[in-house]
Amino acid sequence: MEETLPPIISEQLANGITIDIYDLSRRVAGDRWQVTLRCDAAIQLNNELWQKAPKEPEPGLAEEIRSALGNELLLSLEQERNFIDAALKDRLIKEMIGRVRANIFAYLNNSRFPERLLARRYQETREQLLRDRMIRAVTSDPDDDDGPADFSYLFADDRRQETGDG
Repeated sequence: MEETLPPIISEQLANGITIDIYDLSRRVAGDRWQVTLRCDAAIQLNNELWQKAPKEPEPGLAEEIRSALGNELLLSLEQERNFIDAALKDRLIKEMIGRVRANIFAYLNNSRFPERLLARRYQETREQLLRDRMIRAVTSDPDDDDGPADFSYLFADDRRQETGDG
């Protein structure tokens, strides 16, 4: 079972996205480290956001999609550097956090980002659920339960000899 570490940074952006940064670094050999930062961006799927979701023409599918997506969308990004000297580890972590703040935070802070991510995940989930439905329909065909198809009529000698003038 994986031990859950507390985030070293936790912030909420203006658009409601919560960002947690975790230090997952570990010693690999002697004074060398594998420096790993994981950045998790969580978007709560509230009713206001669901109102902006695509409208579903297929009956009942919207509820299946909502159930499949759950209450939260999560984006994760990991940055990793290998074989880092122990004396440089803390400085590197600060630099990596600075890059995440400068690049990722700015990208995620767009006011329409949660809506756009929900639309993309909605479409992906919709396509997967429709594929699953199609597979279930094909594999659970009641006509297939009666055994193999009877093709004997193809081999029957049903030729009639016509007599008469021709």
